[in-house]
Amino acid sequence: MLITFGSYATFERPEPFDLAGCWERSTERFQAALRRYPATVRIAASHWPRFRQERYVFLQNDKPLENGWIEAEVEFHTLESACAIVLGYGRCVAAVAPEDLRQAVKEELECGCRLIWRYQKEAVPQVIEMT
Repeated sequence: MLITFGSYATFERPEPFDLAGCWERSTERFQAALRRYPATVRIAASHWPRFRQERYVFLQNDKPLENGWIEAEVEFHTLESACAIVLGYGRCVAAVAPEDLRQAVKEELECGCRLIWRYQKEAVPQVIEMT
């Protein structure tokens, strides 16, 4: 079958062509090529249902802890997205590992503390230098 796009592009679709199968293989190759950032986090059980539905968090393993928290091995896409997601849950998610994620979360929290201090001292806080 000859398919034409306006007057500038054409291609011949092979017969028989399995569009669903082609799409499935293409999707599998795409997903396999995505970057993965493995981490361990602890989530307050009250936030577990929401965390499980995060778009860019892939649950690998989880276990409930006795104190109302759940420890989970997850995959994020990048360190940056992992840090943003963890920070988005405030005190209800803690980064356990790896150390570079813990450090990134700590640095962002320290910057937030400096911003709070500026809010207390200034009517409109000035921009905080990123370190």
